[in-house]
Amino acid sequence: MVTFHTKKLGDWTKKVRTAAIDTNNDSPFDILLDGPYGNVSVDIATPGVYSHYVLFSGGIGVTPMRSIVNWLYTEHREGYRPDIKNVHFVWSVRDRDLIQALVDGTELHHETNNCESYFPPRIQDVNEAGSTFFTVLVCGPKPLVNGVVATGMTLSKEMKIQFDVHNELFDF
Repeated sequence: MVTFHTKKLGDWTKKVRTAAIDTNNDSPFDILLDGPYGNVSVDIATPGVYSHYVLFSGGIGVTPMRSIVNWLYTEHREGYRPDIKNVHFVWSVRDRDLIQALVDGTELHHETNNCESYFPPRIQDVNEAGSTFFTVLVCGPKPLVNGVVATGMTLSKEMKIQFDVHNELFDF
């Protein structure tokens, strides 16, 4: 199954949303798809490179991060990636109701935190597992991305652990 998550930001996406709402059909129109293009800048595809992952999403930035989380879960469940120890998925939204549309039936854990207080327990998990680095993927608006990258750099020096970071800018 392929799902598309769009944010109505302009005339075209508003028209797509209206067309989807105004029809009783589950698939109201055909979509021509081109891509995907590019790849993440850290090696998440090779088993054994990372055992700990933290994925941050802001707003519609959840789209690629959720896809990666689903892929990591499937890889681990099917036995292709027994090396995966922890995957933390963080999604920052303006309104908690936005989450319900994406995760109905899933247990939610709600926290209000900042990067400085979120990372240290995750780093402790990595240290206890005997690793010296882990990967962080972040996708969202510039303040979120900048905050995660800056905190990762600071804590990397302070706690002597390497953060391998992939980032993408998506606006709300």
